[in-house]
Amino acid sequence: MYPVAVGLLLLLGMAAFAYTMNNRIALIRMAKGKDWRFEKLTDRVKALFVYAFGQKRMMNRKREFWSGLWHAFIFWGFCVLSIRTVTLFGQGFDPGFHLPGFGGALGNFYNLNKDIFTVLVFGGCIYFLIRRFITMPDRISISAEGWAILFTIMSLMITEWLYDGGQIALGNHHADPLWAPVGTLAAKVITAFGWQPGTTHAVSISSYFIHLALVLGFLNFLPYGKHFHIITALPNVFMRNLKPYGALNPINLEDENITTFGIDKINEFSWKDVMDMYTCTECGRCTSQCPAYNTDKPLNPKQFLIEMKDFLVHHSDKIVNGNEEQKAEVLGQSLVPQVIDSEILWSCTTCRACEEACPVFIEYVQKIVDMRRHLVLMRGEFPAEAQATLRNIENNGNPWGIGFDERANWAKGLGVPTLAEKPEVEVLYWV
Repeated sequence: MYPVAVGLLLLLGMAAFAYTMNNRIALIRMAKGKDWRFEKLTDRVKALFVYAFGQKRMMNRKREFWSGLWHAFIFWGFCVLSIRTVTLFGQGFDPGFHLPGFGGALGNFYNLNKDIFTVLVFGGCIYFLIRRFITMPDRISISAEGWAILFTIMSLMITEWLYDGGQIALGNHHADPLWAPVGTLAAKVITAFGWQPGTTHAVSISSYFIHLALVLGFLNFLPYGKHFHIITALPNVFMRNLKPYGALNPINLEDENITTFGIDKINEFSWKDVMDMYTCTECGRCTSQCPAYNTDKPLNPKQFLIEMKDFLVHHSDKIVNGNEEQKAEVLGQSLVPQVIDSEILWSCTTCRACEEACPVFIEYVQKIVDMRRHLVLMRGEFPAEAQATLRNIENNGNPWGIGFDERANWAKGLGVPTLAEKPEVEVLYWV
């Protein structure tokens, strides 16, 4: 149809996307922390279908059901419409192009679903505009980016209708109304306006190119904001933590080559931690469930992750393309207190309510604990309330400060044997 124009548009768009993604991947590779996430592949694939494609966590709370359902419609719509996007680019080179198998009955069935989902996606955008403009839940941060993305998605649906309807009205697409209800309706509306064939053709082709430009523009915008999760959410769910819930990574105290403990600098996080930063949707579900935040403590799980992501992205050029001095300047900065205040870290109760609420399985607690470990083990910094407890543990092996000579007093008169009295035992109950 227009091979040169479409080819040039595709080349420029994908080249720009490759450049941006190379930068983002370089930041993941910068992370020095090790984290293996490829065990239990069957469980990971199951989670991918249940929580990513199935959107289970988006709808598992009653008060979040409708927002979760409309988000699911938009997500499923993107999955369905991605086939249409490939087809539209292909038709720029060959007007009769379609993916293998989509030329007959399967193609008709797909077209019906495609039309239905364009309406559902558009409706979902209207729903979320209302939430941002009228209902405005506390957990949602209103931003220009959110508005821009919603209007872009709506524009994609409108240009799809105008292009499809125009082609049907011109007789270029012989669509059965049963399998293309929205396209047929758009064609009837165009015909009702009384447009001349030339005008219809111009509107249809203009919509086609606007649609392609919006797709590529949208794709290139994603890595720069919170909607990067459209790309990273699926792999992040696949790489979710499958350890027993509540288990923390142990500290290796036996390796004599380790010179520092915990996390102090941005590159000491693991690649999965950086993925978490990329994947945060800023939906605020974590914050809404956080007992620290809900009792007016300084911790806001969402903002905690955003602050570190913003620091990473803001300095990305120096980290990826800078000289050694520039890299050292950024990677040498301590996260506490330059990026995160220590009071934020100590406000966390490690209950993991934030992680239970997160639809994309972001892990907060391990990051917070690792940063607290560094403060305690490397700097000797911890809240005044904890000083007596830690001193008691160090001196007496218990948080109450009970002396060694009194450790067995609790068992007096209970007939509990000690190891000194009965050394040959299979199980020792340590108190």
